[in-house]
Amino acid sequence: MASAIREFEEDAVRHSAWALRAVPVGLLALLLLGCGATEDPRPNVVLLIGDDHGYPYFGFNGSTDVRTPTLDALAAEGAVFRQGFSTASVCQPALFSLLTGRYPLERRFYGEASEGEPQGLFGTPTSTFGTVPALLGEAGYATFQGGKHWEGHFRQAGFTAGTSDGGAYDQERVHQLSPIASISGRGGLTFARETMQPVYDFLDRHSEDPFLIWFAPMLPHAPMDPPEEFRNVYAKLRLSRSAEDYYANCTRFDAAVKELLDDLERRGVLDRTLVIYVSDNGLDQPPRAQYPPYGGPNGKLSVRELGLRTPIIVHYPGQVAAGATSDALVSIVDIAPTILDYAGVPIPEELPGRSLRAAAEGRASVRRSTLFGWQSRQRPPLQRNQIVDRPFFWATTERWHYVLLPDTGAEQLYDRARGLGAALDVATSHPDIAAQMKQQVIEWRDGRRQAVEQLVGAH
Repeated sequence: MASAIREFEEDAVRHSAWALRAVPVGLLALLLLGCGATEDPRPNVVLLIGDDHGYPYFGFNGSTDVRTPTLDALAAEGAVFRQGFSTASVCQPALFSLLTGRYPLERRFYGEASEGEPQGLFGTPTSTFGTVPALLGEAGYATFQGGKHWEGHFRQAGFTAGTSDGGAYDQERVHQLSPIASISGRGGLTFARETMQPVYDFLDRHSEDPFLIWFAPMLPHAPMDPPEEFRNVYAKLRLSRSAEDYYANCTRFDAAVKELLDDLERRGVLDRTLVIYVSDNGLDQPPRAQYPPYGGPNGKLSVRELGLRTPIIVHYPGQVAAGATSDALVSIVDIAPTILDYAGVPIPEELPGRSLRAAAEGRASVRRSTLFGWQSRQRPPLQRNQIVDRPFFWATTERWHYVLLPDTGAEQLYDRARGLGAALDVATSHPDIAAQMKQQVIEWRDGRRQAVEQLVGAH
């Protein structure tokens, strides 16, 4: 990590040792055939999950403050989907979507439709819906969970190895987040913050097998305790203390990613590894504002776009077009089918997302007019330290971001053309747009309910 910091201090974002060495796919196949190679053609998969990494806080997204050279290199050497959205503006439901390829609303509907069914640590067992690690495991992949995933023991989500034992976090270290004291066990908190050894041990056992690594350190999420080497990167920028802490944790996550990728390079497996980056939800932390550890009112746990937006990077040497970008609307429910597609595993027909493979490889474009989501809790803008159980639906098009509060019928509408942080509610001045998007939300909700009822009937 010290070498990464030297790069920042010198202000020279250089490509890492694992920089893309593009080889034409056809030529690569001929070389392998000529050598009589019997190597498994299926790629390894690394899913990098930023925890509360807000959309503006990446170098490749234009930030002049936040240093993320490793992610910048991945973006430059891979395909970037710039209009990516989570399914919720808070961790647990978003991670459920990444594990299963399903919407959080489907989990709620399952609980309503199957009263009396056994409940898991956080509601319905994830295994009810099937998970990406379970499907890959059935196809011969070794699977590893590192960091946070919110489903108790890693085996509950279908992983064969992992850090989350279902026990409690160290309360003293996460005093700022005491309501979520028992999410992934102490191993989930210390992973990549204090040690990378669990993933190295996993790779020692499985580097010859196709593998999936769920790389989800609790970063840049609180606790905001970045070591001085990362804090010093920002010492001269005159940031608020919360911005300095948060930006340093962003760089800390980036350095951990570099450490993992460098290790895969040393093992000689990176060139046949699909790497996908996504954040579970957004966060609002301008450089001068002082906010609690979960940021300002427009980000995490908010109803607004900044809380939902995430870039999605797809990086695969020799397969994905380096430097490609897309402004198509994509969702984190698309990541599960993308991974399964690359792994050669049949994509379950009931998954609502679609594979991004063809788009990442420049063979097709993603055509989608609207994205949808739902979550059960939010943080009202004027109540900085309070989270309330107040569900909301949302829908986003290229132009509009719409919010429906079902308990009161209240609506909000934001014009995305005004910028990512747009906070002016224009629902009353565009009633036709609001009415149209409300109808779309209702149809989407009813479709998800029907899908879950079919699932319950099949079980």
